[in-house]
Amino acid sequence: MDSRGRKKRREFYSTQGLTGGEALGTLHAMAKPAAETSFERALAELEKVVAQMEGGKLSLEQALEAHKRGLELARFCQDRLDAAQRQVRVLEGEVLKKLAPEPDAGDDD
Repeated sequence: MDSRGRKKRREFYSTQGLTGGEALGTLHAMAKPAAETSFERALAELEKVVAQMEGGKLSLEQALEAHKRGLELARFCQDRLDAAQRQVRVLEGEVLKKLAPEPDAGDDD
């Protein structure tokens, strides 16, 4: 990343009230693979990004950066929700199979 990119990120994080190590920690968190991020953390960060964008105090470039991050977080959250929904369907299917009455072999009269 060039110095302009670093400067823009510093400006973006300073508008979020982050300075020094906090901003560095946030940048590191953004660089983490999605597998290491929990759904709850991603959703909380997404809510912060939305609030900052709705606040109207971001420059155009900061808003674009925030929008990009928001899309990444939204996709991550949606993927996690989809995976959880698939898991629930599998679990419900296993439970419903066990609860369904078994056909009686002697009913062929």
